[in-house]
Amino acid sequence: MNFFKKYVFNNYQLKLLSLLLAIFIWFAVLYVNESSMTTAATYSFNSLDKNLMVKKIIPQEITITIKGAESILKYIKPRDIQIPIELARLDEGRHIFHLKQENIKVPKGIRIEKIKPESVTVELTRIIEKRLKTVVVLHKKWRGIYKIKSWYPHYVQAVGTGESLEDRVTVETVPVDGDFKKNEEEVEIPLEVKNMVLKKITPDTIQVTLRRN
Repeated sequence: MNFFKKYVFNNYQLKLLSLLLAIFIWFAVLYVNESSMTTAATYSFNSLDKNLMVKKIIPQEITITIKGAESILKYIKPRDIQIPIELARLDEGRHIFHLKQENIKVPKGIRIEKIKPESVTVELTRIIEKRLKTVVVLHKKWRGIYKIKSWYPHYVQAVGTGESLEDRVTVETVPVDGDFKKNEEEVEIPLEVKNMVLKKITPDTIQVTLRRN
């Protein structure tokens, strides 16, 4: 009790004033240097059925206006702001999700001021798996100079939408190009899949051997 009388209750008014002043200074430092910024956010899809995939997202980008200390905002990147979309128990088709501030994950010390737009449409589609034959395409500037000696693998396994794969039996490489000088060249070339909606393709590159004519 003597301890409390001596160190806690003695001059308690002055101590209370000091405490209030410290709290005021803390809030001042925290909020006076605040500013706002608008940045893109990253979608995070959860609990998607293994037989489905996301075919389309409208819009592809959500912009978030956030507020916080300048010292934090200057390091913020789109991947730091996550918009979780819960896809459990959903079937194929279009689904609309209304975005709420409290569900969006932001770094500590950051507050959300505005979401634009406030909803997102996600289109789900069933996936199929198909074995595709690989076709090597030589860049036109090398035709007549080099020929395709060999490539591997001759087949790849693709998983994607039925729209992309049902009528497809082959998949081409991007045009084979490079700074070729030797009589025989070996290159690793990616597959041309930009016009296909795929979940994955294995492998996604082809080993090609060229021989000078």
